Amino acid sequence: LLTVLQYALLIAAAAFACWSLYRLIQEAVRRFYGKRAALQGEEEQAQEVREKLERRGRREKRRDHLPVFAGTPDEKIRRIYKRTIRRLGRELNPGKTARELILPQNREDSLKENPDCLELAQLYEKARYRGNCLREEAEEARNCSERILNPRRS
Repeated sequence: LLTVLQYALLIAAAAFACWSLYRLIQEAVRRFYGKRAALQGEEEQAQEVREKLERRGRREKRRDHLPVFAGTPDEKIRRIYKRTIRRLGRELNPGKTARELILPQNREDSLKENPDCLELAQLYEKARYRGNCLREEAEEARNCSERILNPRRS
């Protein structure tokens, strides 16, 4: 009886180790491929990756959180843009364009007051639809965001 119990515990430990290794590999693959557009077979047509604009729970936020130095410039620009929209107190509405979200209702006056809004929207559109942004553009997006959120400092 003792031998059977030892074998059962050994099998359970081996199963747990295999499951843990499987989860570790699955997470590594998910992080490696990220949220990039996937190519379809021989046609090589990129599928559009839709962004989720609704609020998420704590667990999902932790899963998507990247360390400060992680991510491509495209991801950084998109994250900066979304954070700026939220800090301006606006809702991320999938029915509006990037420019409509960042600019207030009185569009002409806001461009005269703060041209950084339009520049940040253009950088976001480039990162979202064209890709291949440079680190300098990510830094410029961060500077635009700071100037939009703190107009007195600039």
